[in-house]
Amino acid sequence: MNITEESFYILTDSLVKYFPQKAVVTALLPHGAPPNLAQRWCMCEGDRTLSARPKRPIIVSSVSGGKDGLAQTLWLVERYGADRVIVHHQVIPEQWPETFPYVQEACAVLGVRLVAQQVIYEHRPDTERGVRRLAICDVHSPDDIVPWGQPGVVAGVTDLALRRRWPPSPSVRFCTRYFKCAVLDAWIARNHDWLGSDVVVALGERAAESARRAKKMELWPRLRRKNWTAWNWLPVHQWSRREVFRKLRDWGLAPHPAYRHQGMSSRRMYDVDEEGGPRCSCRFCIYATRADVCHQAEMESNRTLLRRLIAVERATGRTWWTRGRAAVGLLAPALSTAQVQR
Repeated sequence: MNITEESFYILTDSLVKYFPQKAVVTALLPHGAPPNLAQRWCMCEGDRTLSARPKRPIIVSSVSGGKDGLAQTLWLVERYGADRVIVHHQVIPEQWPETFPYVQEACAVLGVRLVAQQVIYEHRPDTERGVRRLAICDVHSPDDIVPWGQPGVVAGVTDLALRRRWPPSPSVRFCTRYFKCAVLDAWIARNHDWLGSDVVVALGERAAESARRAKKMELWPRLRRKNWTAWNWLPVHQWSRREVFRKLRDWGLAPHPAYRHQGMSSRRMYDVDEEGGPRCSCRFCIYATRADVCHQAEMESNRTLLRRLIAVERATGRTWWTRGRAAVGLLAPALSTAQVQR
């Protein structure tokens, strides 16, 4: 069969290139594919795995709480059904306080299973990187989140920055590596028997966000083991920012409150066709613009974290942001603004 002629039913020709196994290609066929097409591509391989496993494999949607990951999840549910989607949320104590409840509520609305986890490290001076993974904890409520600054453990990005004596940077993004990728990879490894021999991990990365992301393939291997492989897939790679926000609106879901906290209006979300704008990751993200971090610093609920960043800068002798942008430079203006607003 000429795969390109079936492009309406198969997500992209690259699936065939990077997924040579028939079972994987057919696992990604959308609802309504002709029965003869499903039969010719051995849709379920006879259910040789666990009896509880669905006939068509599950797609893991990695969600941080931002617009792209959620819009991606909405599209996956529309195309494949809620029973085939699992949301994996990696919890970081420096994220917005609203993030976990927001992700939890969104998954409840969609009817998809949510797996939320936080990784904890311990100090190990005898190891190359100075830390070793101690535990991965399931998070079921905000009370389960281990805060940063706990004695003897590394629970957050600021803890690791103090331990490494170096804040994260665009070239050394240990925040992503240690607190996101490591958690999801460990969960996949523990559950691959149930997930199947080919695990599809959907990531909400878009080409328009940066030149680096624009160069990414839409499908590539994430993990390779003897009997299974995990694949990264970018289903919203070609979407615009406006398309992402409109997808949320179509489902009646409000974007994460962090966007409005940082001054983003409904018009910019739904009507203006441009890129950029506030991020919804950790507060005071290293990629945030000066305008965005100023908005964050003006919020009283963020002052404790801001003072934590100042402590990191003093202990390491390095600014939290590149080009000499220091956290200490945000505190005084933020306090002055708060006094004027009162």
